[in-house]
Amino acid sequence: ACGGHGYSGYNGFGQGYADWAVQCTWDGDNNVLVLSMGRALIQAACNAKRNKPVGEPFQYLSRYGQLKNSKLGNRNIDSPDVIVEAWEAAAANALITSSEIYEEELAKVNGNVAQAMEVASQQRFESARIHTRLYHVTAFFNRIKNSSSNDIKPVLTDLAILFGLWAIEKDAALFLTSGFLSSQDIKNVTKLVDIYNLKIRKYAIPLTDAFNL
Repeated sequence: ACGGHGYSGYNGFGQGYADWAVQCTWDGDNNVLVLSMGRALIQAACNAKRNKPVGEPFQYLSRYGQLKNSKLGNRNIDSPDVIVEAWEAAAANALITSSEIYEEELAKVNGNVAQAMEVASQQRFESARIHTRLYHVTAFFNRIKNSSSNDIKPVLTDLAILFGLWAIEKDAALFLTSGFLSSQDIKNVTKLVDIYNLKIRKYAIPLTDAFNL
């Protein structure tokens, strides 16, 4: 029907098909995995509240008693350790809150775990999203710290700080709810995002080239 245009790469048919095909995976497998992960996270939060052991990826939940009272105070928010602590406090608060909602629903349905988890689907999804962001931030800083390439550490550290601060700015409500940051702290985060964007801008080309695309 398109004649010769159907064979041309400029028509975008190939790219359009590739983009559409992956949507099926995003809307299918990934959502199922996220909800499954959220279930495990809520169960881990329930265990942490009862002082039961939790897996290594969820260890920060066992420090919820400490993290719920953690605040930025006079510290610098653009410190890697402080950024990680901020995310741990926000994630722990979100997961413990989700576990409380789940337990309320569990009581309403006479202990039917599957039904209570179904009602708490939104909390499961959000729990997985927030925990994953914490993992990304923590893993980024740890990978830089353990790298033997000292010459690139300063640039990558600034990039990781920018990522951590941008993520905080995007999910500011989490940090206000957890009490780790105040509204003025969030304003300062926004300013720092602009500052670190300028720092990273001059390295944009080499950082992009490093992907070898």
